[in-house]
Amino acid sequence: MHTETIEAVRLGQYGTLLTAGEAEIEAATGGNARTDTLGPVGLQLSAVAACLMHTIETLAPQHDVRIDGVGMSVSADWDETAGLQRIGYHIVVQTNAPAAVVEALHEAVKRHGTVCATIRRTLPITGLLRRTEAAGAGNVEA
Repeated sequence: MHTETIEAVRLGQYGTLLTAGEAEIEAATGGNARTDTLGPVGLQLSAVAACLMHTIETLAPQHDVRIDGVGMSVSADWDETAGLQRIGYHIVVQTNAPAAVVEALHEAVKRHGTVCATIRRTLPITGLLRRTEAAGAGNVEA
């Protein structure tokens, strides 16, 4: 079992500093919306994106998939009273691996990842992973 600890310090009425070791993130936690930081929902979606990315990076070699680039978008349906209702993702993987191999990778990604597995206990996480031919360096937009 692993233990992860985050420290949180209020920065004033509109923000919080979250730290873990040397890493720092400022979060929007006040009543007024801030556009320069993520709020709690954005942080949760960021955790899902990081989990999906980590899982792809970890599982790709096991499926003989060479990744030349990955881009994704993660979204949620939610409201103030009912909370999060659904999380969805769209992942684009740049690779020359056959489509069937990439689909097998996607099936494995859906079954793994600590953060996603925890969230899936109470909330559906669904999405698409599609491949695009590897083409030099560059970013992939989902």
